[in-house]
Amino acid sequence: MSRARGRMPATMANARWPHQIVLPAEKVNGRCHPPVMAFCNGLDKDPLGHSYAHDGGWHIVFAFAQREDAERFQATFGGEWTDHEKRRALKSRTACR
Repeated sequence: MSRARGRMPATMANARWPHQIVLPAEKVNGRCHPPVMAFCNGLDKDPLGHSYAHDGGWHIVFAFAQREDAERFQATFGGEWTDHEKRRALKSRTACR
């Protein structure tokens, strides 16, 4: 899979922002979006982020450089810890054959 022009390769992004929290998209979209973005202002967070589909819904990944920032984000908005390997396992289990 190719990446967008100017986008850092996934391996570099995972190394730069290793502390990742995933939220269901409905907890981030719409009127919930401004408080989440306001919380993230000033934090060392992946500016582009990414999302994926799983179990019939979309999930948004917030990746942080500092574990403390990710812990505060999770305490405020909920979500689960994730990483590249967990998402890769989900993708391989749900792939069409």
